[in-house]
Amino acid sequence: MFHSVAKRKEQRCEFTDVVDLYTLAADAISRTRTKIADKTIIIENKIPQNLPKMRADRYKLSRFFELILKDEVLNLQNMGRVSLSATEGKNEHGAVINLVVQDNGPGLAADSVRSVFDPFLARYDNPEEFGINLMACFFLVYHHGGRIQVESQPGAGTKFAVTLPINAAEGSLVQNDREFLPHLLANEALWEKLLAGTA
Repeated sequence: MFHSVAKRKEQRCEFTDVVDLYTLAADAISRTRTKIADKTIIIENKIPQNLPKMRADRYKLSRFFELILKDEVLNLQNMGRVSLSATEGKNEHGAVINLVVQDNGPGLAADSVRSVFDPFLARYDNPEEFGINLMACFFLVYHHGGRIQVESQPGAGTKFAVTLPINAAEGSLVQNDREFLPHLLANEALWEKLLAGTA
């Protein structure tokens, strides 16, 4: 297990793609809309188009947007609303992008918020896919040296706050292994499954 984590840290220093967050989100929104058949979900891309471009893994970051939007669509009622916004900022590790994914859903109870990235959690009593999409989002953000947190309460919707280094090749780990390892299923086959889109 620890060998696998060390290997993942080395890979974190090999990002060569230069990506535009607005465009990645817009493409993921377009793909998501074509898959919604039985209800209307309003998805707003409020990410500024003039944000600095990021050095990252284009495919994995695209996959993050697809998975978090898929989770939102599964768990919102008809005419639900999701908005994506972002700002440039700095933290102790350098320049970052602060991304927010906010919905107007029913929100989560405190015990569900604490375990929202558990792959066996069913949000809003919807057992269709449990928490596998959000667990994958946690994994993909961590892979980029970032952090994802959730804020929610019943009746007030759910907000995912994501912090990503603009230059992931230089970004330090924001989360330590003690925080990450409980969420990692130590299974390379699962990693491949998530990236292949079969989760």
